[in-house]
Amino acid sequence: MAHEPTEAGESEILAISLRTYLRETGFSFTGLTGKEATRSITRAGAQWVGASGWRCRTEAQMRYIDPPRLKSGGCIAYWSPSCLPALAFA
Repeated sequence: MAHEPTEAGESEILAISLRTYLRETGFSFTGLTGKEATRSITRAGAQWVGASGWRCRTEAQMRYIDPPRLKSGGCIAYWSPSCLPALAFA
């Protein structure tokens, strides 16, 4: 999917549309926990997207790999997870 250049003001128009939709639906996350607020915001955003005639995907696959970390092993320093050869110090 190629990214197309946006027209001047398109972001502002979308922001106004979302703000208007949230105001009209009485959206609020007052008194919710962080987890509940996240769900509420996601649900409201998905509903606005649907009301605007677009398709919405609320979850997408993600792959995260921890970067290797240098660890001390006595006389040997090594990287964990082991993706690089160990370094020996005498």
